[in-house]
Amino acid sequence: MNITNSGRYQGKKILAAVGTANILKERAVERVFTRFFPSSYVQVVSHHAKTEIPAQPIGFQELYSGALKRAQKIRNWFHSFNNSSDSHNDSSKFPNKSLIFQDTYHFSFFIGIEAGLVAYPLIPSGYLAYSLCVIINENNQVSIGTSPGWMYPPSITKAIINNRKLELADVMTQISGDPKIRNKGGAVGYFSHSLVKRMDLAEWGIQMALIPFLSTEHYFQ
Repeated sequence: MNITNSGRYQGKKILAAVGTANILKERAVERVFTRFFPSSYVQVVSHHAKTEIPAQPIGFQELYSGALKRAQKIRNWFHSFNNSSDSHNDSSKFPNKSLIFQDTYHFSFFIGIEAGLVAYPLIPSGYLAYSLCVIINENNQVSIGTSPGWMYPPSITKAIINNRKLELADVMTQISGDPKIRNKGGAVGYFSHSLVKRMDLAEWGIQMALIPFLSTEHYFQ
């Protein structure tokens, strides 16, 4: 049985709220959710969710902490928005604002995405890059997923490790000459000659994090 078509999500209204101001991440969420829930109505909303972790996270702990905080902040923002009388007057961000009220959804997913380096001593540079996704549902059940890992060029890895204030986007802007590269294919798109793009990595993390919610009877007791 395909639960996304004939199970608990069929014909239901699903909210996917992602804590980001990055249109690429929002599109990645939209692509995955519409693919995973083809017979459901999916509404994707986004809102900036600032965290206190370094601009370029290093290590699974920082990646997880950043993604978790983004998911928690978008959840808190959404609940606050729905409980505020001012939300009825805010049409700039949500023209069809009636769609985002909490009681119109059967299922809600709050999503945080973080990308960065994780120590991997078996390779010369010592690190692999991942996109990590945390998803919290309306029952406060939490899941995590990651993209495949890939290697930055050693010089980029070294620069980021030695300067915690340096962001990959800044390095890639210098290398590529494109100040908007972070919202396009990203570093992975540049070095793979567009065979793999930044959105692909984000989508993989989202997909892996959604798996437990497709088989809740096996994951959440």
